[in-house]
Amino acid sequence: MAQITIALPSPLNVSVQAGDIAYYVQISDTAVGGFQVNQGTSAPIEIGPIISISGSTIVCDNASTNNEPSAGDFILFGKDRSVNEASLVGYFAEFEFKNDSKTKAELFSAGCQIQESSK
Repeated sequence: MAQITIALPSPLNVSVQAGDIAYYVQISDTAVGGFQVNQGTSAPIEIGPIISISGSTIVCDNASTNNEPSAGDFILFGKDRSVNEASLVGYFAEFEFKNDSKTKAELFSAGCQIQESSK
């Protein structure tokens, strides 16, 4: 089994867990509107499933993809849809949005699919 260990410079997203799929995107050195952007229009490149997490370090199985990100690439993750449903379950939901930046930010939209499950 080929594995890759990726040490990230900041805390991981609280929802990342073992079994999620890790991806990376190459970003440009120039900023557009104050943000670094994807180089070209390429889709995220799959690294492989996350095997373990320790602090801000993840270990991925990249045996099937053999893809390795370079320093400075943007790392992201996706959930396995067969395990993590995309819609809410139950009677109540609570959301919390946080802005940790020191500059103003606006939320354009937040939506949720709600379906009555029982009466």
